[in-house]
Amino acid sequence: MQEQSRIIKMEISKSQIEATYVIAKLVYLGELHKEQGAKQLSQQHGMNLGSARDYIKTFRHMLEGLNFTRTINAFATDYYFTNIYNDYGPESLAQAISAVQKHISYYEKLRSVTLNKLREIINRHSALLEKPVTLEKYQKSFSENVKNALHDSADARQKRLKIADKQPKKAAVLAMVFVRNPDVVAEVLQRANGYCERCQKPAPFLRRKDKTPYLEVHHTIQLADYGEDTIDNAVALCPNCHRELHFG
Repeated sequence: MQEQSRIIKMEISKSQIEATYVIAKLVYLGELHKEQGAKQLSQQHGMNLGSARDYIKTFRHMLEGLNFTRTINAFATDYYFTNIYNDYGPESLAQAISAVQKHISYYEKLRSVTLNKLREIINRHSALLEKPVTLEKYQKSFSENVKNALHDSADARQKRLKIADKQPKKAAVLAMVFVRNPDVVAEVLQRANGYCERCQKPAPFLRRKDKTPYLEVHHTIQLADYGEDTIDNAVALCPNCHRELHFG
């Protein structure tokens, strides 16, 4: 049996769906109350208030891999999948796909229909999960997920932790690296003579393998920013100073 016409037809416009995604993200981050977001979608984008609430709630359910009972249209599902992958990475896309699969099972059983369009969208986006993601994209998505978790309530985190896998999953990643000159590293370490060239303190420990002082060589102007791989553009740092320069 084919999908009911109200599932296929786009009763909510593309621009409205794009707006729901932006608002739903703000709500999920705790930067906007759900009801305020729904009213904003209604007043500024002409969306039905009930539908606005549903789309905001569905976004959260997608990110958390939970079943949802109110249907969103095919374009919205496709749009959410694409942007969740871009904004949060493959792990969150996998959660979103899981949520929609649960919704399909629920809705098909309830209505005795086959949601072919949604199944096609799932198959297309699932193919992305079979391809290696870049290390940069993985690290970005992980940082976004940590940020979202920090904005969430302690109760919500604890609920997820209770059902989370204790053994982490593995994922293939692609990494582009600069082929660095080992002589630059060696010369900078020799110059430092076991002392951080930023805080002037001795290396925090000795390497287990050869008992040499542990320091990390950092490029003052990053190679990714077209910095030179030279002694003049590099310093030997203790791990603390190195992390501070990157994240402080």
